Amino acid sequence: MNDHLPKTPSLIADADSEVEGGYEKVDRYDAITTAELAKHFGKVLGLIGEDPQR
Repeated sequence: MNDHLPKTPSLIADADSEVEGGYEKVDRYDAITTAELAKHFGKVLGLIGEDPQR
């Protein structure tokens, strides 16, 4: 048995946050680009018969 290995995931401290298991996912999106894409996706959904307002 590996008694020298930790039994629980350790926390890795970052400058601004704590990360569990050594992984942190940060999603960042450009607001203007996202809004423009939403307009196009709404039109595409309408063209294929879906309700883009749902």
